[in-house]
Amino acid sequence: MKKLIFVCTFLLCTSIAFAEFSFGVKAGYTSSLGIGNIEEISGYNMGSIKSDIANGFHAGILLRMGKRVYFQPELLYNMQKNNYQFSYDGTTYDKKITVSTIDLPLLAGVKLFDLKILNMRLVLGPKVRFNAGSLSEFKDPNGQILPGIEDQFRKASFGLETGLGVELFNLINLDIRYNLIQNITKDIKLGEEIKNSAYDPLNTFLISLGIVF
Repeated sequence: MKKLIFVCTFLLCTSIAFAEFSFGVKAGYTSSLGIGNIEEISGYNMGSIKSDIANGFHAGILLRMGKRVYFQPELLYNMQKNNYQFSYDGTTYDKKITVSTIDLPLLAGVKLFDLKILNMRLVLGPKVRFNAGSLSEFKDPNGQILPGIEDQFRKASFGLETGLGVELFNLINLDIRYNLIQNITKDIKLGEEIKNSAYDPLNTFLISLGIVF
């Protein structure tokens, strides 16, 4: 958290040094395309795992430095929930996961065209995601929590984000983003043992509505 505060302070001080910068707020919908399978771990046959698309929301602030070509760091809270089902020895079990993160996209952007009342932008850049209290639980068919099995979460993960934005009257922003990011979950804990999991990177779409002043 100290590193996050330092990075945010540095970005704020840097923005003040630019002649052209804007401040904005944004919020929107987050949806994942899916999370990779988990391999068989100590008798738990996760190969038959079935996952719904994760849904959630994000909200936060942004700084935009520059005009036609610009730098845009953002600081967002992101939360997603997902449910899974997997089979073991003919019995179906449930897994629920809530991923809570602080996201820091560091984006470079360019205006593709500007019609005064309408402009379109393209953005691309790296993204850092900090764990902010993610949790998961495994349950049997009776709804009882399975003891001794839980996810281990990374403190941070990294990825790449790109997308298009439409801006009306140089004020109202609608963004559609796609990001390929390393999953915040890294291992599964079984009692005192830590087993590597086989998660793929997490692919998500973000649709945001914001105001930039």
